Amino acid sequence: RSESIGADGEREVHEKVIAEVERRRTDVDRLPDGHPLKEIVLRCLSNAPGDRPTAADLHDEVKSAASYLKDQSGVHLQRNEERTFQQDVIRRMDAMEDVLREQAADKE
Repeated sequence: RSESIGADGEREVHEKVIAEVERRRTDVDRLPDGHPLKEIVLRCLSNAPGDRPTAADLHDEVKSAASYLKDQSGVHLQRNEERTFQQDVIRRMDAMEDVLREQAADKE
């Protein structure tokens, strides 16, 4: 059974979503300009769905960025926070790659 949350509840949910998006953008701002993951993550956080990458595009872009970062051996990762953030993103992208592989296998 679905119940309406009312205008006050909708406003509260909206405010929480906006606060979370802003928090995530603040987290991304810790990455230096030019960092290969920064633009990818910002596009994912876009308010306009059409501006967000597809899962396949995201997979390809993150895979490319991860390879670049591994090759650079920390050139772009000067602070511990950035290194932790990058490692977390790479772990999540590896998990996404596994899911995409499973989905592709299921389609075959």
